[in-house]
Amino acid sequence: MPGAEAAARRLPPLRHPRVASLARHLRLAVDLAARDIRDRYAGAAIGPLWLLVTPAVYLLMYWLVFGQLLRVGWPPGAPGEASPGFLLPFFCGLVLYLFMVDLVISSTDVFQRRRDYVRRAPFPLWVLWLANLLRTATPAAAGLLLLLVLAFAQGRLGVAGLAWLPVALGASLLFLAALSLCLAMLGPFLGDLQEVLRLVARALFYAGPIAYPLAIVPEQVRALMWLNPLTHMAEMLRGALVYGQGPQALPFLGFLLATALLLALAAFLYRRVAGAVADVV
Repeated sequence: MPGAEAAARRLPPLRHPRVASLARHLRLAVDLAARDIRDRYAGAAIGPLWLLVTPAVYLLMYWLVFGQLLRVGWPPGAPGEASPGFLLPFFCGLVLYLFMVDLVISSTDVFQRRRDYVRRAPFPLWVLWLANLLRTATPAAAGLLLLLVLAFAQGRLGVAGLAWLPVALGASLLFLAALSLCLAMLGPFLGDLQEVLRLVARALFYAGPIAYPLAIVPEQVRALMWLNPLTHMAEMLRGALVYGQGPQALPFLGFLLATALLLALAAFLYRRVAGAVADVV
């Protein structure tokens, strides 16, 4: 029957129930993240423009201290090449650091802050974790936009750098997502975890090449600095945007291995303790 066949073609394709459920949960995570951002800037005079103002103010403060007073600068990428100065290489590390601190600290109590959802809402816990990840990624994306504008203004935004940029960002995001899920699952059971992480985050800033180049660190100490995940992330992003280069092979492989182990740990913790979170928040 031609009419029936035409009507059937107009019907939306049937989706597997699990696919439909996943899509619904993803939309819910996006909605929760958007609501958090709206609530955060609801009473602000300039509203979401704070997403750009905040990293710009941080950048200005550190530039005055390290770039002008202490005269810190990054070496050129090749002999005869001009030095990139301080601002752009530093901002590469700062954007990642601010994202990491916001994500890590907020992940530890994400279920306590959403305890009503944890106890009553008929959706899995990972929706709340993902909403927090998206919420913290929003100011990081604004900082990345400023970073790209700065790289373009300095003439550093080349084809090679743009090609390596997704690699640097993807590897960093995957690591931070796995880390944040681990902390989200442990947070309800470790009351001091957030305060400990605040101290650790401050130490990692100075123990990584965020405000100074890795090249000035003594050789015997430099190897230890690769134990800091911020070193890997900052050097990958800096290599792409400042020097138009890919990551160093051996450190990159080590970082990928650490990320895979962290993902496995996050999946294990989620399976083991997700059912008990509602009892302790």
